[in-house]
Amino acid sequence: MNKINKISVSLISGLLMIMSLSCSDDDNWSPGPEVDPSSPRVYFNPSSSGDVEPGESYLNIAVSRVNTNGSLTVPISISKSTEGLLFPDQSVTFAAGEETAYFKVGFNQDIPYETDYPFELKIDEVYSDQYIAAGAPVHSGKLRRLEPWVFVAEATCTFEGTSGSKLAAFDPFKQNLYKKEIAGIFKIENWCLNGTGEWYGDFIFTVDENKQILPDSGIGFHDISAKRWYFYEPGKASSGDDTKYQINGHLPTSTGVYMTYFYLYTIGSTSSSYFMDFDESARTAKMGGYSRYSSSTFSSGSFVLNYTW
Repeated sequence: MNKINKISVSLISGLLMIMSLSCSDDDNWSPGPEVDPSSPRVYFNPSSSGDVEPGESYLNIAVSRVNTNGSLTVPISISKSTEGLLFPDQSVTFAAGEETAYFKVGFNQDIPYETDYPFELKIDEVYSDQYIAAGAPVHSGKLRRLEPWVFVAEATCTFEGTSGSKLAAFDPFKQNLYKKEIAGIFKIENWCLNGTGEWYGDFIFTVDENKQILPDSGIGFHDISAKRWYFYEPGKASSGDDTKYQINGHLPTSTGVYMTYFYLYTIGSTSSSYFMDFDESARTAKMGGYSRYSSSTFSSGSFVLNYTW
């Protein structure tokens, strides 16, 4: 037993010695350099996007500073670039008291859409602060020129009530159809109305290999389990969760009756009223759904929207 105790004491003593050495002042650790208190502490703001909207000629890179005293011009070096990019300025200028200014990245007008153009910018360490968590003295970004919407045609939409004791009837109306050829997406402009009869939003969608419409998630609410795409009037969501249903489903009508909500049947629905077809070559589209109305003039029931252009 004494032998075991001696071994244990030796092990513990050795451990304490190692710990003592590891915590000594001889371990080459030293703090990083302190930031000059007079430094403007300039950094690239991470909020900058790389997307250039149609019609814009520059990508604006946000550059911020902590010390906003006085006006200041800060040199910006381009450490990496891609053919087709232009840098009209070699610096960014802050007005007195201004926290954020913008460095412009331009591009040749013939560069293709939806293509990434990498670049890298640097702020000299004299002006920057490497410890700022919100940004950094180096910005590695990509410029992407977004494809514009191209007008396809003015489409005529005809509403057809297909079920219910009092079939709904609405006046045919016109809506503009647009397309992004490279991205392969479509848009029906001003597709639905809000509660005051004003146009609310666009209907954006893609089309799969079976000519089925796949709506974008930016408008309405997709109930994946029910295979339905909902459009509710605020305050009239049957589930009671109005936060999901802020899109209205009104359609133009001379009767004064409007939809309080409607939904479209999406891919996989077993409903006999399912239609989400889009045939670009035939210049036709069809969407099927179900709706309730603001008046007993029409009974709730299924409907079909028929588009031609």
